[in-house]
Formats: sequence, C-alpha cells, structure tokens
Amino acid sequence: MTYVKTSITNAAHDSNQAEFDRLGDSIAQLNQTMIKVNMVLDSLKAGRESTNRRLTKLETATDKHDVRLARIEEHVIVNKGDKK
Repeated sequence: MTYVKTSITNAAHDSNQAEFDRLGDSIAQLNQTMIKVNMVLDSLKAGRESTNRRLTKLETATDKHDVRLARIEEHVIVNKGDKK
C-alpha cells in the first residue's frame, strides 16, 4: 500500500512540475510578446507625436494664409469703394 501511495504522490508531483514548467514557458512567451507590443506602441506614439507636430505647423500656416487673405479682401473692398 505504501508503494502505491508513494507512486501516486510521485506521479502527482511530476505532473505538477510539468504543468509548472509549461506555465513558465507560457509566461516567458507572453513576456516576449508584451515586449514586442510595447515596442510597437512606442513606435506608434512617436509617429503620432510627429504627425501632431506637422499638423500644428500646417494649422499655423493656414491661419497665416487666412489672415493674409482677409487683408487682401479688405484691401480690394477698400480700393473698390475708392473707385466709385
């Protein structure tokens, strides 16, 4: 009876150890995947920041052009009024 009990205990221990080894491998793979995901997210963040800077520059340029256009329109209206 002791032999059977010891045998079952050893088998259960071996089984648990194998499960823990597989779990450890899965966690290591998950860790590698998370490292890659973080790298991609960092890259996307940098790209977005760059795009935002370019967008800000374009908005500034557009605002300047709008001001110039308003001045030109005002000048044309004033000159039109002077000719009448």
